[in-house]
Amino acid sequence: MIGQTIIKLLEDHPWFSIETLVASKSSAGGKYSEKCRWILSDPMPESVKDMVIVDVDTALDTHILFSALDSSVADEIEIDYRQKGHIIVSNASNHRMDSDVPLIIPEVNPDHLQLIDNENNGGWEITNPNCSAVVISLALAPIIIEYGIQQVFVVTMQSSSGAGYPGVPFFDLNGNVLPYIEGEEPKIEQEITKILGSIENKRIVNHSCEVSVQTNRVAVLYGHMVSLFVTTKSAVDVERTKDLLSNFSGIPQERNLPIAPKHPIYLGENEYRPQPRLDVDRENGMAITVGRVKKVNENTLHMVALGHNTIRGGAGAAILNAELLHSEGMI
Repeated sequence: MIGQTIIKLLEDHPWFSIETLVASKSSAGGKYSEKCRWILSDPMPESVKDMVIVDVDTALDTHILFSALDSSVADEIEIDYRQKGHIIVSNASNHRMDSDVPLIIPEVNPDHLQLIDNENNGGWEITNPNCSAVVISLALAPIIIEYGIQQVFVVTMQSSSGAGYPGVPFFDLNGNVLPYIEGEEPKIEQEITKILGSIENKRIVNHSCEVSVQTNRVAVLYGHMVSLFVTTKSAVDVERTKDLLSNFSGIPQERNLPIAPKHPIYLGENEYRPQPRLDVDRENGMAITVGRVKKVNENTLHMVALGHNTIRGGAGAAILNAELLHSEGMI
């Protein structure tokens, strides 16, 4: 699903175009339109329909590779391409926590690009975070700048598309909520502290905040919602917090990167927002919406955040990372 979304979002992109499609040996050797079961509502781009899929052992002339590989196979394949000198822009989870791989949200931690050794001809990799971690980290970014944070407690409500295709069985999820997603909670907790960490001597020092996450799978097609309780280092003010959220921006907005939202964070219009049905597609799925901002006590905030899991939390995140690299002159 992420791979198809990357293809769709790259259609008519001003900087990048798809030259080659790569897949496992079992899927290679035929036209993309014949091998792919296209599941997006938008039609398959004409530019890729007749492309013949090559297998992962094929030598590639393309320097930049977008990876939407399943984590079950991504590990060795991405390493192999890096060793061959390719730049990997990956959505896979396998190398997100590697010490030499930046885990990037361009509005939040672009300075982590310092991890990349771009002075030789070797390959390297940049990754985007878990889909829920993107939403959480974006919502936390202006809070950290103003107040600092000590603890973050999160309850997620993650859509069915987050499980990929074909996803969670209908019998399990229809009219139901699953209160556990295997492997998801430690992944989100670890990634957030890396994203929010600092660079010292070209190494990431993870943020010291305590992060605790409880995940749920819900019967919504697109959109991950998170309920956040944030303990800050200094006293919080609700109206000031709302201003910080609604005015937050970063390098993608300053440089007007092609896929970047004009406003990465929107405030919900009332107490009943955000909602996946009403808010998930803000700015073509690249903005998150934050609502229910309230003060629990002197140093604790509560808020609810929502983002599009396959766009801002997936394919769009990878493309925005590539645009950041391009704007930095790194590709």
